[in-house]
Amino acid sequence: MNKNGKSMLSVSERDKKLLVYVFAVLIVVMAYMFGYQNLASVAENNQRQVTELTKKKRDLTEKNNNKGKYISDTLDFQSKSKKLLTEYENGSSQTSVLSFLNKIESSTGAWVKSVTFSEPVAVYTFGQKNSSNPSDSSAVAYSTDKVGYKVTIDVAYDADYTQWKNLIKYINDYDTKNSIEAITVSYSEATNTVSGTMSLALYSVTGEGRKFEEPKFDIGVGTGNIFSNQNNGGQNNN
Repeated sequence: MNKNGKSMLSVSERDKKLLVYVFAVLIVVMAYMFGYQNLASVAENNQRQVTELTKKKRDLTEKNNNKGKYISDTLDFQSKSKKLLTEYENGSSQTSVLSFLNKIESSTGAWVKSVTFSEPVAVYTFGQKNSSNPSDSSAVAYSTDKVGYKVTIDVAYDADYTQWKNLIKYINDYDTKNSIEAITVSYSEATNTVSGTMSLALYSVTGEGRKFEEPKFDIGVGTGNIFSNQNNGGQNNN
């Protein structure tokens, strides 16, 4: 202090203005760092949400406008699916395969000399499908335990030429799905006999609503000894 009690430190008007400018710049910088950047982040996040919601709204609006068509298509596909599944057996076993071969013999006159069986192999799993709704894409729209199986059998056969043609036609036109995967043919002109082997694939679909029942054979069963004619008064009730 001087003799008059006044401070020796004095700030000119020019310095005061400079300090005001400095403080103003600091305030702007701090506002940008702590305010604008946060606001920009919030705005960017809001814009992202608006874009996603707009996309979902557009998708749902389109689906709602086509609601009638979707219902009609669903009923149509369900009907076609139900009809398609009727073309496949509900399951398979050696008994059902023997029943199929028995029908071949009785319908065509061809002789099935021998057959080699194999275990069923899963070739298609229906599984499940998630919803296509963008607002809930994790929801399950369709789920089933149905599984498609294939059984391959190797068959040796004998037939005359007409029976052989009927044999091929009968297999191809059978009311449930099967296919001839391979075939060998040998023809004897002297006896008009066709013989050979074929590999047949028999298809089935198992799962909910598809109850499999073993076929039943109506075959008489005797009580005598098939190796002797001495029992039952000389009659062999085999």
